[in-house]
Amino acid sequence: MVKNWALIVFCCFVFISKGQTGQKDQMPKDTLDRKMVHRQIHEVSVQAPVKIIAKNKWPGAYAAIPGTALQSGSPYTLQLQLNRLPGVVMQQGTLSTNRITIRGIGSRTPYQTNRIKAYWGEMPLTDGDGATALENIGLNDMGRVEVLKGPASSLYGAGLGGVVLLHPFSKGLDKSTIRINSGVGSFGTHLHHANIKLKNTQKGNFQLVGGAINTDGYRQNSSYQRYNLTFKGQQTLGRNYFNFLYNFKYLKGGIPSSLDSLDFKDKPQKAASSWYNIRGYEEDRGHMLCLGFVSPIRNNWVNSFSFFAKSSSLNELRPFNQLNENRYSYGLRNKLSYSVAQLRAEVGIETMIDNNEVAMFGVKQDDLGKQLSDTEHRRRYYNIFGLLEYHPLSELVLQAAFNYNHTDYASVNRIKTNEETEYAYDPVFSPRVGFNYQLSAQIYVFGSLGHGFSTPSVEEAQMPNGSFNKNIKPEEGMSYEMGTRWAYPEANIYADLTLYWMRMKNLLVTERDAIDQFYGKNAGKTAHRGIEATLGLDLIKKVESKHLSLEFSFFVSKNTFIDFVDDGINYKNKHLPGIPGSSTSLQLQGYFNPFRFNINHAFTGSQYLNDANSKQLNSYHKTDARVSFDFSLNKIGGSVYLGVYNIFDKPYASMLVVNAKSFGNARPRYYYPGLPFNAIGGVELSF
Repeated sequence: MVKNWALIVFCCFVFISKGQTGQKDQMPKDTLDRKMVHRQIHEVSVQAPVKIIAKNKWPGAYAAIPGTALQSGSPYTLQLQLNRLPGVVMQQGTLSTNRITIRGIGSRTPYQTNRIKAYWGEMPLTDGDGATALENIGLNDMGRVEVLKGPASSLYGAGLGGVVLLHPFSKGLDKSTIRINSGVGSFGTHLHHANIKLKNTQKGNFQLVGGAINTDGYRQNSSYQRYNLTFKGQQTLGRNYFNFLYNFKYLKGGIPSSLDSLDFKDKPQKAASSWYNIRGYEEDRGHMLCLGFVSPIRNNWVNSFSFFAKSSSLNELRPFNQLNENRYSYGLRNKLSYSVAQLRAEVGIETMIDNNEVAMFGVKQDDLGKQLSDTEHRRRYYNIFGLLEYHPLSELVLQAAFNYNHTDYASVNRIKTNEETEYAYDPVFSPRVGFNYQLSAQIYVFGSLGHGFSTPSVEEAQMPNGSFNKNIKPEEGMSYEMGTRWAYPEANIYADLTLYWMRMKNLLVTERDAIDQFYGKNAGKTAHRGIEATLGLDLIKKVESKHLSLEFSFFVSKNTFIDFVDDGINYKNKHLPGIPGSSTSLQLQGYFNPFRFNINHAFTGSQYLNDANSKQLNSYHKTDARVSFDFSLNKIGGSVYLGVYNIFDKPYASMLVVNAKSFGNARPRYYYPGLPFNAIGGVELSF
């Protein structure tokens, strides 16, 4: 194994050295193809693991949230913005507890996001254990957000649900600026953001971004504070490009936990009694670093190399124990790209080594302060990926890709035997093919099929006695989709329609034998079918002084068990819980200088609470709005804004715990109450 890792590292550094020595070639700079130079610059500024061609020509389902739209929702969470995308559902119990599902994938993970991949530039936000935390990145640290649904590109590791790309840099930085944003809101909320951008002539730019959020919270024991600091930049070095990202975050938040049906209805501001009595909380601090180097080697060849590292320290007090977790991980990614007029090819590797030290201590009178466990988990993976994109006709795009994954674990129980247990999953090969054909100047059709997988997390693979379950297998499946995009710039109308079908096997489900014991097992097959659509039009054509647009999006899905028997009960044809059967979003936005506004009305369909489909959460409506007034004073620009959310004060559950268990005489706690009517207003200044 050591030899394999040494070989991987050696190959990546050979790629780098080729890029550096390329500067010594006798080829004059002006012989570089202009399209090639533009692609190099684009790759650096976008800073994502793959280059997305024009949206209309992408051979698969694709959605994006531009930078301006990021400001139209809540100023401290992505939930409102992501939920406008058909097929994407972000449930949020607290500011540090959420779950994102794409096409129903990941709905069974209790308190976090799993089964999807996420990147901030080329920095993986998905750790070695498969968990993704988007909340570590502030909204003022994103240029835009892109979402590819399903196992959409093998370049990302073939995640089952899809991939979320957070772009760290904004386009069009042509001067140095300072931007400050301060706001106050309901429930004692205060937020402060600062963004300093330094433009270094034509060679690069640097940004220093800081943010702070403090709130007392709507519910008992839900106070929250988070501080972020980011330093990032891009710099031209001859024909090469260097880029870097560094982020520090600190957060501390109370944990109110979920509620049973009676408290959810009558006392939604209440915290679960066991968590309130002990004043449960989580305290987390972490660092992330990513260094990238993009180098043209020869005509039409570009090499992109990045090194990334993360560390975090978590202290969490729960009613059943206190968790101390120290995690650090590091890895690298190298991609070699070749591009000519009709052909683009990419091949590369991504590796990560993740080390997690977990200790638990007693909190009850009979074991207060006693160390209950001390375990070290190590997880390693590498993905070898490739992509071939061919344009045989100007109207046709053909794409084929693959991903080869190898993952292994090691675990040491420091209290019992101090012996190391190792286990490796069988390698997984995931292919994908897709096409996009332009039928006319306005109409495109596309289709794709691909394989995706998700390895069990350490929590899922580990039995209650601490041993690895060697019988557990990665969850995997095939995805098929067909769709069309319509774009009529003259009429200011666009539309997007996608039909998909996904079939999964070795479904990973989480079992809970006791209040503090979770483990996973494979439990059969599922089918995910759905329709996603978006229609947008300009009611008033965009000009400098005014613009008014309307966008409608919806999805309808049916997610069922094909083969699932649990404790002798057959759940065939039952609906998967925790997934809305339908969802719609209607958004009206625009500006009439100096006013800007956004109004969004969302409908979320009913959801089942358990596998038996015996309990159900009813559908609900929710309306949010934001208005701002722009002003300019000498060389200072700015705006005053006010956002109001859940305008009609509708009760709803912002997050569900599917298959919640009841212990003793307690009722199962399925519900995280959503916020009632709330508002936040503030001032933004730019220099």
